[in-house]
Amino acid sequence: GVHWPPAEGRRDHHRRLAPVSYTHLDVYKRQSLYNLGIRLIEMGRREEALRVTQEAVLQYRELARVEPQVFLPVLARCLNVLGVSFGGTGRREEALQVIQEAMELDRELALDNPQTFLPALAVSLHNLSIRLSEMGRREEALKASQEAVQHHRELVQANRPAFLPKLAKGLGNLGVMLSELGRCNEALEATREAVQLGRELVQANPQAFLSDLAMNLNTLGAMFSEMGNRCV
Repeated sequence: GVHWPPAEGRRDHHRRLAPVSYTHLDVYKRQSLYNLGIRLIEMGRREEALRVTQEAVLQYRELARVEPQVFLPVLARCLNVLGVSFGGTGRREEALQVIQEAMELDRELALDNPQTFLPALAVSLHNLSIRLSEMGRREEALKASQEAVQHHRELVQANRPAFLPKLAKGLGNLGVMLSELGRCNEALEATREAVQLGRELVQANPQAFLSDLAMNLNTLGAMFSEMGNRCV
């Protein structure tokens, strides 16, 4: 599944002063639209989520033009959520376009400040890989998924509890991408690691992580059953 943008990045940037042209109330209203979009997606109210998130993106684009250093990171987060909204309503090309834009913004930000923005880049790459795969662009999807996993490995080294769930999810996604390309030994390796990490997560919090572990176990079983077919 898709990843939500890191919450800590959103909070950090809204602690900073809004540009002179906007009041703190203006910024709060835009943040409220963003949060509402996420809640509507989670509730399955897809068309409403799309309208709200489109409005949030339009308004954050205005803020980013005035003070890009403060609001480009938040615009990238909004674009990621807009991509999820487009995908949820079947508008795959538009979903891919906005998530690609989010990833490019996050990559630029991470080059300047990797400690702050690498988590967001990893999330954008993970989401981009899913959208590329949906469009049949499997090699590009695999490349994005591999980079997302690489970044999440780095982040786990710095903060294991915070980033292990995203690494486990990313490895599960990577396994599927590799399997679709017939690279089944690599797919098995990635999925086995996802299952191993999933077991560790379930021990700490079964309610949060049991469904992901079950999904990866099902994927692993399917891979074994197909070893004599697509996988060579």
